Amino acid sequence: MTYSSSRIATAIAEVVAGGRFDGFSGNCARFAIALNHALGDVGEFHIVDGGHPEYADHVLLKVGEDYYDAAGASSAEAVGRAWDGPPEYFGEAGEEDSVLRLADDSGCMGAPLDMEALEARLREALGPADAPSAPTL
Repeated sequence: MTYSSSRIATAIAEVVAGGRFDGFSGNCARFAIALNHALGDVGEFHIVDGGHPEYADHVLLKVGEDYYDAAGASSAEAVGRAWDGPPEYFGEAGEEDSVLRLADDSGCMGAPLDMEALEARLREALGPADAPSAPTL
């Protein structure tokens, strides 16, 4: 499935504005996983680590050249600027289970997101996938 960056960002904004799914407070990994499932598992999980290897400061989903979280789409440069200083590590994080562990171990989670409900809302907001573009000759 393919979706434009603006369509993904619009769907995220719609779902977040609808409430109960802020994707922060320790839920960034759950948000990234639900978004990845809604997009057809096309993304890679990336983390921002401020120097403590036992947990991640933030988890984002990379699709193409864009990074997504509950705030929408960002470039790699924008993600790097979002922290007080350059992050200790910003890069690939592995599979779902390791991403969840890295986020859950932060100790800042309020209440875990219902990932199935979030995925369903994201799918609804995304709508059908964009039609593939015709090859150019």
